[in-house]
Amino acid sequence: MSLEQLNEILSTPVPPPLPVEQQPIVDDDDLLRRFIGPEAAHYMAIYTEARRNSRDNPFKRIWRWNWPAALWFLPWALYRKMWLFGGSMAIAGIIVALLFPPVATVTGLGLAVVTGFISNRAYLQFATAKVAKLKAISESEEDLLARIHQAGGVSAFGAWFGVIVIVCSSMVAFITAYNAALNQH
Repeated sequence: MSLEQLNEILSTPVPPPLPVEQQPIVDDDDLLRRFIGPEAAHYMAIYTEARRNSRDNPFKRIWRWNWPAALWFLPWALYRKMWLFGGSMAIAGIIVALLFPPVATVTGLGLAVVTGFISNRAYLQFATAKVAKLKAISESEEDLLARIHQAGGVSAFGAWFGVIVIVCSSMVAFITAYNAALNQH
C-alpha cells in the first residue's frame, strides 16, 4: 500500500455511528409496581398469574377475594385513589338502601360480596389503564416517572375520608332508625 492510498483512506470522512435506540430504564411491570406503591408485590402476583392464564385478556381471569375491599370498600377505594369507582359504588349502595329499606342489610351484604370479588380486577384495570395513559402523554422517561409518582401510590387522606363518610352515614342511619322506632310506639 502506498502513502497516497493510505492518505486517501484516512481522508475519507467516516459516517457517524447510527443512533442507538435508547432502551427504557423501566419496563411496564416496573411502571405498574411504581404506580401501585404499597402492596405492589401482592397485586403484581395476581396480575402475573392472570396474564399467565390468559394472555389475550388477563382481567377476565382475576377473581381473587379482597377482604379490605369487602369490609371497608370506600376507604379501600379512596386509599387506592380510585375516586370515581369508590364514589359511584358508595352512591349506588346508598340509593339502593334508600329505595328498598326492608332489604338494605341484604343489599349491603350483597354489595360487600361483589366488591370483595371485583375489586382486585377493577384496581388492576384502573392501574394498567392509568399507566398506559401516562406513557402516552409523557415526553420523556423522567417525565413519565414523575407523573406516575404523582398519580399513583396511595392516599392516606382518602382512606380517612372514606372512614369518616362511613361513620357519619352509619350514625345518620342509626339515628333515623331509632327515631322511626320511637315514633311507632
